[in-house]
Amino acid sequence: MVFDGSSLNNPYNVTATISGAETAAIGQPVKAMALAAGLRDMPAQAVRLVFFPVRSRKPEPEFEVGVDYRADGLATKVIHDYGDFSIDMTPTEIELLARPEC
Repeated sequence: MVFDGSSLNNPYNVTATISGAETAAIGQPVKAMALAAGLRDMPAQAVRLVFFPVRSRKPEPEFEVGVDYRADGLATKVIHDYGDFSIDMTPTEIELLARPEC
C-alpha cells in the first residue's frame, strides 16, 4: 500500500514488476548523452508500477508508471499511462552534479 500524495484517491495498492537487466531498450540518443556526460554504457531494467485505489472495486488500475532505470540511477525512459492518454518522457540533457562533501 502506497500513499503518493498525487490525489484524493490515495492510498493505492501497487503491483510492481522489475525485469532483468538488458530488457529495456535504451535509445541511441540517450546512450550517446550518457557517454558524453562521462557515464559508462550499461543496460537498463524495466520497472513497472500499477496503481489501484484502495477503495475502488474496479479490476482496472487508475494509472500505470513505467521507468527504465540503469544501475547508476539514470532513468532512460518514463511513461505515465492514464488509460485514455499517456505521457512519454525521455531525457534530453544529462547534467552530472558534484558529489556533496559529507
